[in-house]
Amino acid sequence: MTRDDLRQLVADIQARQMELDSVEVKAARGGTPKLQEVLSAFANRTGGGVVLCGLDERTDFGLVGVQNPQRLQEEVAHLATDGM
Repeated sequence: MTRDDLRQLVADIQARQMELDSVEVKAARGGTPKLQEVLSAFANRTGGGVVLCGLDERTDFGLVGVQNPQRLQEEVAHLATDGM
């Protein structure tokens, strides 16, 4: 996914005010969200899916950022490889 693809995906979600079938939005401001169910569902879905952190459904899918992106990436990778 390119940077432009990501921008378009965020714009689509914000315009529709809802997640897409293959996209799960998580705020992740306070750390790594619980993702076991999402990862399991996407693993069993043809084509997988996208977990998009840094948007908050409660604020009309506004950008809220991620406090520590490197840690979030490490924890999600660990969950996907060792925690499932």
